Amino acid sequence: MRGSLETIVGAMFAGKTSELLKRILWAKHQNKKIVVIKPSLDNRYSESKIITHNDLSHECFAMQNWNDVNKEYNFKKENFDVVFLDEIQFLDTSETLKNIELILNQGIDVICAGLDQDSRGKPWETSAMLRRPSRFPEEWWPDRWRRSASCPPCSWSSCSRRRKAAAPSPRAA
Repeated sequence: MRGSLETIVGAMFAGKTSELLKRILWAKHQNKKIVVIKPSLDNRYSESKIITHNDLSHECFAMQNWNDVNKEYNFKKENFDVVFLDEIQFLDTSETLKNIELILNQGIDVICAGLDQDSRGKPWETSAMLRRPSRFPEEWWPDRWRRSASCPPCSWSSCSRRRKAAAPSPRAA
């Protein structure tokens, strides 16, 4: 049986990693075999953990590329029930889609979290493709969870982001 795909996307400070951690804790509570992966580019708080802005965390494998992941893990149903991916916007789109497809075909569930747009409002390709992958039949489309952030000055819901510091490019980490 094919695994299921869930995608959690939204703005910065929208609680995407917190939602992912909630799913991780629930899977562990159900005694599921899990692996948590993030791109090594995301080293803001830790190189070996996914960490929320309010310091909740879980150990993870920091990947350079999918070859590293596939050397480290054998994605078979007897080894894993759920694969969790954080900061998917930083992953190579074609390699990520290919590998998620292979994982799903093993009957392993995949739950992803990441930004859906950059600071200019341009969609991140990997996040967009995993929200509604056109190459999958409609019944395989993932459950999609769009999270919004709260504007600190007014507390209204916010679905966009603003770059506070100068960066080499609008899509910089």
